Amino acid sequence: MNTTTHQTRTLGQRHAFTLIELLVVISIIALLISILLPALSSTRRSARRVQCATALNQVGTAAASYAADHKGLIPEPFDTNYPYEARMALRSGDGRGIGELYGKDYIQTPEIFYCPSQTDEKMQFGYYTSADGSWGYPAGDWALRITYMWNPNVDTNRDLLFKRLDQMKPDTLLALDTVEQLARAAHPDARGFNVLRADNSVKFEAKEEAWSQFISAGVVDNNWTVWNGVVDRLLGEFPEGRNN
Repeated sequence: MNTTTHQTRTLGQRHAFTLIELLVVISIIALLISILLPALSSTRRSARRVQCATALNQVGTAAASYAADHKGLIPEPFDTNYPYEARMALRSGDGRGIGELYGKDYIQTPEIFYCPSQTDEKMQFGYYTSADGSWGYPAGDWALRITYMWNPNVDTNRDLLFKRLDQMKPDTLLALDTVEQLARAAHPDARGFNVLRADNSVKFEAKEEAWSQFISAGVVDNNWTVWNGVVDRLLGEFPEGRNN
């Protein structure tokens, strides 16, 4: 008997995986994936929240520059009849809106107006980008929407409480990165909002009382009372002129 040949065969047999061993390895890999994927997803969501906060900070910086050139005034949202108008950048035939920051070159890249956490088609930059890469109204639409509620403070008569940046308290809520529908909430997993205040500070605020007010309504399109409730609970106070 050839001893060398026998040893070679024995070594080869020892390195072969049985079906059971392969199944065990596959099971271990599947288990590791099931453990790691939620953590990776959570990390991605956190990274998007930070991106949104960074973009809001740039919006705040641009608004401060705008105010310095316009006697303290900041861009007004559209008619304050409904909350949803606070997240329109521009509207056909109307020169107002936060889009002025882009139109007057205080913001150079309109992507800043869009939080990457948003999944709704009409809340994404690509929906408003034409084939040549320009930002504008989609075919058949009449508004440029963004993913931030801009200056969402109104009194009981639905008049803007704040028009001048230099007259606001430092902690006045200037914008937040969600819109008026629960289905379009940017960070439902974290139950909170990135909030831009008048002093240009941006912080993610997961205040349960504000979130509960938000989800209890579901859609706040036409209801300033409910929306004011969200804003006031983020502020932790009820501004003068508001009856809540």
